[in-house]
Amino acid sequence: RPDRVNRVVMVDGGPAPDPATRAEDPPPDPVAHVLERLARTWPSVAAYQASWRTHPGLAPYWNDYVDRLLADELAGDPPELHASLRPEAVVADAATLVDDPAITEAFRALRVPVVTLRAPRNMIDVPAPMFPDAQVERWRELVPHLHDILVPDVNHYTILYTETGARAVADVLREHRATI
Repeated sequence: RPDRVNRVVMVDGGPAPDPATRAEDPPPDPVAHVLERLARTWPSVAAYQASWRTHPGLAPYWNDYVDRLLADELAGDPPELHASLRPEAVVADAATLVDDPAITEAFRALRVPVVTLRAPRNMIDVPAPMFPDAQVERWRELVPHLHDILVPDVNHYTILYTETGARAVADVLREHRATI
């Protein structure tokens, strides 16, 4: 409902890729990985956190916030803790990332300030943004007034889960609140 917002701030996300620009061999399906994790149970919060401690996008940046975030992600009682995220919600969300005409039209209809903050490193901390410059240029076809900010020294997770990333997001939110 673009008529109900007065600004949009996207954090390492945006409109779905144009199918014509996708690689011939798509990367492994991240939804399948998430669904696999959602099907598991954990004997304790500590066990769940430990399963994430080796993740290349989080391990080098681990902090108390990540500990709390992961603890809050769980539901149920030990020893049968499970992620509170519903698998059907993951599938429905993923569907909107693949050429959903309604999402594309919603972006095209935006007439408010739109800012995207992007991480220069992806989910596994490799210097390859999830949304490369060429993708942002395609977004500009939908949202000509898009303001793009590449947040230095963060990845897809740490743009929100570290002080550096969170400060960059908060600064943009404060800045744009003042201009409305």
